[in-house]
Parts: sequence; structure tokens; C-alpha cells
Amino acid sequence: MISQSLCMNSILTYLDLSCNRIDDGGVKILSQALQVNSTLTHLDLSYNHISDGIKFLSQSLQSNTTLTHIALSYVADDKSEIINNLLRRNK
Repeated sequence: MISQSLCMNSILTYLDLSCNRIDDGGVKILSQALQVNSTLTHLDLSYNHISDGIKFLSQSLQSNTTLTHIALSYVADDKSEIINNLLRRNK
């Protein structure tokens, strides 16, 4: 439901999905929506169950140039640097 809304979104710029038990499968679906979303600038995914799903976020940032901040506290700390490097490009 959220991913469909993100695809059609023309207003929302900040989305807090922290503490929602999102796992790698969930972040894959979310990442697909982020590829076409052009308004979201801030996304909070802190305190979720994401590990290798970080690669899906990374792939979505190849085409998404509006997202500038992703909070990943307590999520795959060793992989968050990849995301940070891609976000720097969007600023």
C-alpha cells in the first residue's frame, strides 16, 4: 500500500517508517517505488530488520535524485556508507 502511494505521490517529502519491522523483502518493494518517486527528500528506516536489502536502496538511488536523507540507525551499519555516498550526489 505504501509503495503504491509513493509511486503516485506529488506532495509528501518526509516519510518516517522507523520501528515498523521492515525486512529485506519490504525494503525491496519500497525501493521499487523510490525509483519513480520525485518528491520524497527524507526517509527514516531506523530500527528495522534490514540487512542485505540495503542493495535495493542503493539501486533505487541510481535513478532517484530527490532523496537526500535516509536514516538507517541500527540497520546494517556496515553497509550504510554505500547509501551515504549515493545521497551525497543528490545534494
